[in-house]
Parts: sequence; C-alpha cells; structure tokens
Amino acid sequence: KKDQEHLISLNDGHNYVEGSLIMKKSRANNWRSSFFSVHDEVKINALEVVKYYDDFSPKTIDEELDEMFSGLSFKTGFIFMKDVTYVDFLNRVRTEELKLRSEGLWETDHHHPWLNLFVPKSRILDFNQQRQQKLRPFLVYPMNRKRWDYMTSAVISDEGEDIFYTVGLLHSARNVKTNNRHGKLKIHQSHM
Repeated sequence: KKDQEHLISLNDGHNYVEGSLIMKKSRANNWRSSFFSVHDEVKINALEVVKYYDDFSPKTIDEELDEMFSGLSFKTGFIFMKDVTYVDFLNRVRTEELKLRSEGLWETDHHHPWLNLFVPKSRILDFNQQRQQKLRPFLVYPMNRKRWDYMTSAVISDEGEDIFYTVGLLHSARNVKTNNRHGKLKIHQSHM
C-alpha cells in the first residue's frame, strides 16, 4: 500500500502501477507477472510498474527506474524487468487470451475482471483483510484525486481523501459450481 502511494505521488514517475496479492503457494494469479513463487510463501504483495520511454531516452531509463524504486520496500533480488513496445503493453491481454484459448484455459482457469470498486485510503486495509479471507485474486490500483480528470473519467465522490483505490475483483468460471444450490455466485433479478 505505501509503495503504491509513494509511486503515485511522484511527479514524472511511472505511467502505470498495479498491485496484486499472490497467496498460498500459488502461481502468480496475475498473468502479467513474470514471477512464480517457488518458496512456501503465505502471501506476496506484487507491484507492476510501467515507465514509458522513447528512442531519445534509453540510456537514462535505467537510472530513472533506479531512482523511482529507491523509495520502495521490496526485497533485493525480487525485481523483474521486461522491455516491450507500447503497442505490446496495450495488447497484452489479447496476446494472453489467444494463448490461453489455444490451451482451452481462457474460460475455465483464467480470472477475469468481475467487479471494480472505489475504496477510500482509510478503508483499504479493512478491505484487504476481508478479501484475503476469501482467497480470491484481486488487483489494486491507487488513484490520486488531484490528478483525476473529472471531464473524462468515472464520477467519484467530491468528499474524501486525496488517495483512493480502485479494486478489481477477479473471477473465473471454475469458481462457480453447476449446482445452483451450491454455487458461489448468485445473481438476483427483479422484474419491473
């Protein structure tokens, strides 16, 4: 949480940051991660940070990243970098979808965005504790109210703290049993 808040407070820092929680010796639930836990870790907090650069700045990008990461609290040796084009970054979901579909895993084993929520900074720890008990993967995106574009973005409350989080709950078809009485997902419909 503090690392994400630090990153979004930087001027001219990153272009994208996402947090995820990897639990119970599982492979990273986030397909974008290049890290797979081989240790018996109970919980790993992972950050994905993106910094755009062009042909004029490749010599300074490593220095910029080192400076940006210097204020973070990760363990030495647990940083992984991948250099991709801007188009490949934007198209990463589609690329992974095609791979998983060819293996027959896209619909059943892959977690998809299910519900996005805005959570104030003062409540994010409470929210995390509740969600961790359910052992479902979720993504956490910190937002800075001062940088929010009210003309083009979703509507958020006028009240509140400068930092809030968008939490993306993920779900896969394997989490729903076919017997409706024992399903983990219930959908209520009302007719008007």
